[in-house]
Amino acid sequence: MENLIKHVITWSEERNIVQGSSLEKETLKLISYLGNLTNFIDNVDICRNGIGHCMIGMIIICRMRNITLDESVKFTKPITDERIADPKLALIMIFKYTGKFAENISTSKDIKADIGYLLIYLTTFATALQLSIKECVEDAFNEIKGSQWVIFDGAVIDKSDEKYSTALAIIKSRNQSRD
Repeated sequence: MENLIKHVITWSEERNIVQGSSLEKETLKLISYLGNLTNFIDNVDICRNGIGHCMIGMIIICRMRNITLDESVKFTKPITDERIADPKLALIMIFKYTGKFAENISTSKDIKADIGYLLIYLTTFATALQLSIKECVEDAFNEIKGSQWVIFDGAVIDKSDEKYSTALAIIKSRNQSRD
């Protein structure tokens, strides 16, 4: 899983998501992906992909805040409620922490515990559907890794756009000046 997370981070940095997007935009995307899980709770294949996209979103947000998923779990308390094996209850808990997470993003507060609980309950949800988090992330990442676009000055620029090469060159120059 560690290598997969590194690939997601590299992919997101190559597309300038980490520097070119905002925490608020990435949080809205994550909330959207989490919301879609409720629409497809009975479709394991769609949930596999959706859980993977949620995890990718969480990895990107963690990178934007310079924290890790592992670090975030350390800020959580053990879950003792055995009912959590029910996927519907796991989703309820996901949304409980999604609200806290979004509030903390909007007020620039610490999100480590929120990310930790989202990870725990998302993992519990996946397990209830007999999925592994790793296979979910692999599925979603395989879907997106070949996409060719970047975020430049707040806009998504596709490879087919005539501005793409110029945007890539400017992003590369900015990144080199940061190093």
